[in-house]
Amino acid sequence: YMAGALFAIILWMVKVPPLAFALGTYLPMEINTPLLIGGLIAYFVQNSTKDKALADLRFAQGSTIASGLVAGGAIGSLFSAVLRIVGVDVFAEAWVETPEATYLSIVMYLLLCVFLYKVAMYVKAKKA
Repeated sequence: YMAGALFAIILWMVKVPPLAFALGTYLPMEINTPLLIGGLIAYFVQNSTKDKALADLRFAQGSTIASGLVAGGAIGSLFSAVLRIVGVDVFAEAWVETPEATYLSIVMYLLLCVFLYKVAMYVKAKKA
């Protein structure tokens, strides 16, 4: 424990947040990648204008939508688990292993990123 504490102090001294470093160190890439992409979207949303109040409104809007997507994903995962326990096979496991499934997931992920950015930026027309 002492080594971890010393490492956290060193990171703090060189202005690297220990939590951000720990995320990259301990969590697998499939968890870190969405966090990184979400952070990039938040950065672009916050730096899209010089107006601090508008940037904060946009950031809050994006955070709200992202939180809703996370909650919806959790509910969908519960529904999926119940279907699997009951024995309903709606997962198309053979198709999941194909390259088309990979390409479709990449396209859908990019569309989700664009959607999140556009919804956060929509605050300009709606609230400002």
